[in-house]
Amino acid sequence: MQISFRGWRRSLQSFLECLGAAVLEFLELVAWGLRWPEPLKFVTNTFSYLDSVSITKGRHSLDLGVDIGRYQENMLRTTWTHGQADWFSPLKNFLTAGQPGYCTGAANCRGISSLIATHALTAANGYALADPYRGYRQTLTAWYVQDNIELLPNLTLNLGVRWGKITPPVEVNGKTANLMDILRDSNYEQLGKEPLFQIRDILGGFMPRFGFAYSPDTRTSVRGGFGLFKEDPLFYQFSVAVFHPPWANRVQLRDLKTWPNPLAGTDPSKGIYSPTIINYDYKYPYAMQWNFGIERQFGENWVARASYIGTRGVNLGSVVNHVQPALSIDANGVPFTQRGAPSINPALNDTRTFANIGNSWYNALQLRIQKRFSKGLEFSASHTWSKNISQAAGLGVTGGEGGNAFQVSNLWDDNHFDRGGRTRTSPKTSI
Repeated sequence: MQISFRGWRRSLQSFLECLGAAVLEFLELVAWGLRWPEPLKFVTNTFSYLDSVSITKGRHSLDLGVDIGRYQENMLRTTWTHGQADWFSPLKNFLTAGQPGYCTGAANCRGISSLIATHALTAANGYALADPYRGYRQTLTAWYVQDNIELLPNLTLNLGVRWGKITPPVEVNGKTANLMDILRDSNYEQLGKEPLFQIRDILGGFMPRFGFAYSPDTRTSVRGGFGLFKEDPLFYQFSVAVFHPPWANRVQLRDLKTWPNPLAGTDPSKGIYSPTIINYDYKYPYAMQWNFGIERQFGENWVARASYIGTRGVNLGSVVNHVQPALSIDANGVPFTQRGAPSINPALNDTRTFANIGNSWYNALQLRIQKRFSKGLEFSASHTWSKNISQAAGLGVTGGEGGNAFQVSNLWDDNHFDRGGRTRTSPKTSI
């Protein structure tokens, strides 16, 4: 069953009839309804052109390539369009008009406390079904150059650079709007066929790579490298943040006390925005990765290796609620939020904002010993000691999934309060 604006009364009554009195007695807070989509459909068309050339001349081995992609991202998405309701406890009081001991009056304690849903708001129809269809278009352009240089018989350098740029998403039918300044704006700005957000690339599109291999003698090798890698903002990162008025709007209505039709007499324009959006000023997520290792052969069949690996994720995607109490500063200059402090944006109930505010740090020492196959025996053993700290899980793979929480809880000081070890990290691993 699901709550919908056309079938609210029938589906809600059917649900309540399934609950026994004993169950109702112990329910303290009930939330019912579907947040997630049914139906759901994605149709993605990807057109790619890739070409590469390799040239070997003297000490140089040169690779060049180009990558051009066109993405058509079409979807039918009804996320949060079915509605979800919360009502005060216990549920028995909601059905019998009774009052729990902490209530000051039936008007304050009986009935559904809030309803949150994504729907369209129209002057003629009031509540209308949301428009769930979107079609976004993006274009990727990239090229790379890499040169392997044999400087000496025992020293090889690898130098390379990749340049890439992707256009921000444009909705083909002009069904686009956004909050330009989430902390201050009370209304969406209609963007039409302008991009849903702007992409800020502090690297100018460039991603350098460097590596080397050195052998001081016939039994020892030393290798190291550094690379910078970006994560393009494709559809999977913003697919939920696509409901904007007037085609759809995620709002919350409070103090709904009419039974059995809680929407009767309500004014949809009085609902408070509870938007799911993506930050208009989108910063490119990227990761810096580096490694250094030494390998040494002992005897004829034994090899030992020690390596250090590091990753630093920057601008990782996270989900944050921008509607938080206004920030205050105490006498010692320490920021804090006062109890009961007003919201920084009273026009919004809350937000589910996809923003690039996360960072991650990964460092690992890897040790390995191997006996090559001889006399019918081969084996290897390895141990990894690592530490993975971050502020956000990221929306994709940038930074090696460096994050301990997908949703950031403290907007003002996320570097401190949301910093911690990865939930899926393994500090010590032996094989």
